Amino acid sequence: MKNYEHVKDVTLISGDDHYFLDVYDTNVRDSEGRWVLAYELKLNGKLIFDGEDFHCVRTECVDSDAVCASILHFLALKPGDTDEEYFKDYTPEQLEWVSDHGDTLFEWAEELENPDEETKRRKALAAHLCVDVDEIKVARYNEKTFILHEHKVKRGTSPDEAKRLVQLLRQALQHAVDHARTTANTEVVRDVGSFGILPPTSMSTNVDEWRTSDLKMAHAYAKYEKDLLGDRFVLATYKNLCDLMDASVEAAKLLKEGVHDAINTLYFLTPQSDGSSAKDHIATLVEAFDEVPITDRRTTETVNDGEYLVVTDEEADELWDQSLESYLEDCVEGADSPYFDRDRWKKDARSDGRGHSLAGYDGSEQEEGDYYIYRIG
Repeated sequence: MKNYEHVKDVTLISGDDHYFLDVYDTNVRDSEGRWVLAYELKLNGKLIFDGEDFHCVRTECVDSDAVCASILHFLALKPGDTDEEYFKDYTPEQLEWVSDHGDTLFEWAEELENPDEETKRRKALAAHLCVDVDEIKVARYNEKTFILHEHKVKRGTSPDEAKRLVQLLRQALQHAVDHARTTANTEVVRDVGSFGILPPTSMSTNVDEWRTSDLKMAHAYAKYEKDLLGDRFVLATYKNLCDLMDASVEAAKLLKEGVHDAINTLYFLTPQSDGSSAKDHIATLVEAFDEVPITDRRTTETVNDGEYLVVTDEEADELWDQSLESYLEDCVEGADSPYFDRDRWKKDARSDGRGHSLAGYDGSEQEEGDYYIYRIG
């Protein structure tokens, strides 16, 4: 809206409808010293009302929920609520719209003016973290604990990542094989060609048998019948192949960009890894290596960007005392003795502050308006 400064926006989601109110500071004051604000009200992205005629009460901040509520209150008016003169500039579409949605706007305004306790705490935390209040939700296990940006993530190795890792390893080993062939001055009966997984004719044709042997990597990368470099390469182990890659200038250059990826992939494809802690990862890599359809074995987990306790001063003191009592019961030997002065012990412990007991994540206490905030996870 022109070049006005955007100072506030609020959103209401009601079923499939998304209401948006944006407020702008025109940087103009009226004759009574009140700031004149501009506004836009949209439903599902469509502009319904806009104007530059809202005069803010001098006792209210221009970016407060109270100001948004006041704007919504007058936008919620519909024929029958006030004089017909009020609607003289309304279009037929706006009159029809406000008749259908006026009650929703009025209820929204009431919620902004008189938020419930949960909303107050969410707003306090949002203000402290400088995030949108919609990014914060109450925890299922405690009405005073709130979660920032809860979302789902995939854990594990994706098919695309497995293909990338195998391709990186193939390139590094190709450089290593080329280097070893050159330095050994050994005549190769056939060109290496593209890497494959066919074992030499001297080995069993059962892939499961040779894949689990110490010769697996050498056989996997020899697609010709005669052994490359004779015993030196056929008997190569995981360490030998790492040494070969390290000796190759070309492989070394490649590994600068993915040394850990290449070496780890080599490790998981050889018998040095028992696979007990990475079965899904290994199975996915093997499928990528064998160039067969790859199963997506990733799991979906719900994670967040932090958990916070948001309480009043009185509630914080009560929780603090409970925490100290719990510590005495669980960790201090002899605390139940009649000779142990629990009150004196707690007085000494309180010198560390409430955050030391209540903020398990970082031990700090933050104040925001009427609330105290502690990060617990």
